[in-house]
Amino acid sequence: MSARFSLKECIVVLVCFLPWAAGLYFVHINNHIPLSPLQQALDSKNFEQAKRLIQEGRIADYNPRSDWFRTPLMMAVHNSLWGYDHEGHPVDWIEVVNLLLTSDADVNETGWLCYTPLHQAASGKDPKIIKILLSHGATLDRKNCHGQTPLMIAAAVGNVPVINELLIAGANPRSLAKDGKTALEYAKTTEIATLIAEAKNK
Repeated sequence: MSARFSLKECIVVLVCFLPWAAGLYFVHINNHIPLSPLQQALDSKNFEQAKRLIQEGRIADYNPRSDWFRTPLMMAVHNSLWGYDHEGHPVDWIEVVNLLLTSDADVNETGWLCYTPLHQAASGKDPKIIKILLSHGATLDRKNCHGQTPLMIAAAVGNVPVINELLIAGANPRSLAKDGKTALEYAKTTEIATLIAEAKNK
């Protein structure tokens, strides 16, 4: 039987909920963490400025977190998924990713919902960035807060080259997320399901 709520009950719920929601917003606003110059450049997708700041080597901390838990490496990986700068010109953000990784950026630092840079890269289309992150020590089967591995993210998005790169590197297709699903259950297409099933049966 479906639950029914009176208008009065709905109003009570709203009255109770709104102060809580407003409180969360107030806490967020009042705990705003200013972005570092490097984070500002990455946030605005200013490719040349981001490169220059890293190459000058005057950055005290390569792993500061924004109030949304983003490190410079996470921001650079995110930008690489789009491939454009602040003026709309195509640029290779992987160059900035490489510069950060050869400096002091933490390849396994987690952000919002425990996503790592590899989780972010797995939602894209370029297997090169997967290979680069793994070559710098990215944890292949690290789980986010939902228990999802990068392979599960890639399977849900549906990009075969990225999935292949993860499987070649040894990603575990049997790993379980918190919802009890494996990468096979996350597969977006039949082709991807077949690919993961074959790896699972090896």
